[in-house]
Amino acid sequence: MLDILRRKKGSWVVKVILIAIALSFVIGFMLLPELRQALTGKLDSTVAAKVGDEKIPLSEYQRAYQNTLAQFKELFKDGLQDQMIQQLNLKQQVIQQMVDRRLLIQEALNLDLTVTDEELKESIYNYEVQGEKIFMDETGWFDRERYIQIVEASGLSVGEFEESFRQDLLAEKIRQVILEPIQVIDSEVRDQYRLDNEKVNLRYVVINPSAVEIGKTADAELLAFYDKDKAQWVTGERRKVDYLLISPATLREKIEISDAEIKTYYSEHRKDYESPEEIRARHVLIKVEADAKEEDRVAAKKKAEEVLARAKKGESFEELAKSYSEDPGSKESGGDLGFFGRGRMVKPFEDAAFALKEGEVSDLVESPFGYHIIRLEERKKEGYRALEEVKAQIQNKLRQEKSEEEVEKVAKKLERGARKGKNLKGVAEKQKLEVRTIEVEKGNNYLSGIPDSKVFIEAAEALEVGKMSPLVKGSRNQYLLQLVTIEPPAERPFEEVKAEVEREFEKEYRQTKATQEAEKLLSEAKKLKSLEKAAKRLGQKTEETGLFARRTDYVPRIGTAVEISRLGFSLVAESRWPEKSIVYNDRYYALELIERKEPDWGEFDKNFLKEKEKVLERLRQSAFQEYLSKLREKAKVAINYEAL
Repeated sequence: MLDILRRKKGSWVVKVILIAIALSFVIGFMLLPELRQALTGKLDSTVAAKVGDEKIPLSEYQRAYQNTLAQFKELFKDGLQDQMIQQLNLKQQVIQQMVDRRLLIQEALNLDLTVTDEELKESIYNYEVQGEKIFMDETGWFDRERYIQIVEASGLSVGEFEESFRQDLLAEKIRQVILEPIQVIDSEVRDQYRLDNEKVNLRYVVINPSAVEIGKTADAELLAFYDKDKAQWVTGERRKVDYLLISPATLREKIEISDAEIKTYYSEHRKDYESPEEIRARHVLIKVEADAKEEDRVAAKKKAEEVLARAKKGESFEELAKSYSEDPGSKESGGDLGFFGRGRMVKPFEDAAFALKEGEVSDLVESPFGYHIIRLEERKKEGYRALEEVKAQIQNKLRQEKSEEEVEKVAKKLERGARKGKNLKGVAEKQKLEVRTIEVEKGNNYLSGIPDSKVFIEAAEALEVGKMSPLVKGSRNQYLLQLVTIEPPAERPFEEVKAEVEREFEKEYRQTKATQEAEKLLSEAKKLKSLEKAAKRLGQKTEETGLFARRTDYVPRIGTAVEISRLGFSLVAESRWPEKSIVYNDRYYALELIERKEPDWGEFDKNFLKEKEKVLERLRQSAFQEYLSKLREKAKVAINYEAL
């Protein structure tokens, strides 16, 4: 991304994209007034997250995410693949930024911090992108027309932008309150510079236990290994448990939802089914790079005008798009962009497309991407989705709500029945539920088919034979248990576990031999004052890491090996070998320090102030994240990952 921004530093569209990305990441999308109220209630499928008593509606999160994704797609064009989106973890980043911003604003309001109109005005006047005050004209005066154009191109009205900006400044004020007291002394800067820039080069020998040869193991040896520690071949205590599962999922399909209930819900929640105006369009794009030469721009426009003339004469727009469009995302489908609403396309394209009648072809439309020719295919007017269209959705929602209520009702009936009766099956029959059986082995913390394994196992282990438990509440499900039998721990005979014994014996044998070989190498290296000589004598091969720094814990040719990195940096010229070998990824390493390279202290002295600022920024970022973590804990933040 940074390479793209550098190449297109002067591009107007990049500035717009940067604003939009900043708004969607740092401040999200502005809440509508009715949604800015503190909302309470259960976190359901319409809520993306809850910050204290304030909910972030799923619809708001989706707008922020889709806008962020659209801006990244515009920035990367066809270079943004699904894998990259997953690696960027955009969903998590967007919701976390929205949550963090709310936390900061809530805290700022608690501390009675405010942003005056004068502060807002001054900050907007001096707003910079890539070091340039983008709302100023060439003479250095605020250009209101330019301001409106750039803000609206980012998908927000001026009022929305200014309100969002005000809240962003409020969040920045609380940030300054947190960070200003943090300072750093000169010795800390020097220590951190050493940690970041000191390097070592290690020589090493790696012993892989899997390469250790082992012949056929006699049964007598295996039996002796088995007898040495019989406890590991003993089964844990086993409890046979009958149980009833009371789950929304099992009750859901039994619940009937009448047409009258659906109609009532639709009437009461009609706002949830508002449908904004949408259009379906095709386009032909003739690209023009932001930094294109004038002759290239003229040639592109001429080519676009020729295609436009053919489209106006009635040639197949679909075929023209397939032949001439330079938009890889829609070219193969004849330029078809599908349905989209306002705010999804860049402003010039959107204005032209929404102004067309069905079947009409636009004149040339210039955008930051080049020249477009647009044909409007269909238009969906603003309104409400029909009841029939959302009937199944409402039915599922009502079933879900009722099934969760039904769980509580059924659970209470079961609890009453359990108090009266002694037989779980008798209680189950009355409620038309199936009695299931499971075996709970001590030491096993997971039960297949039981999502609430921890509370289930705790309840089972507290029961006496024949007794029924109180209702056990999980995250969504509830359970009623009856203990049937207890089987005490039992020794498993040698013949039954022979294969397991052999695997463990060979594993231990290889590890022991590998350890012995690595320790022998170190011992010889100390005698010969050389790991390389010791390795040759013992028929092993040495390798070198090359110089590396400690800050990432990455050791070249070995991997991200924290312990090896730390051990390597603990060695000094007077004592080049560690006391013992070290294990990483089930392999054994004998190490030797070859070289320790000091940081460039002359460079440090020359750039001391920059280094101090870096350390200070690192400390402040750490303190800020710690402060945010405490705010999250205090506010009881909940994120609905399933709904994202």
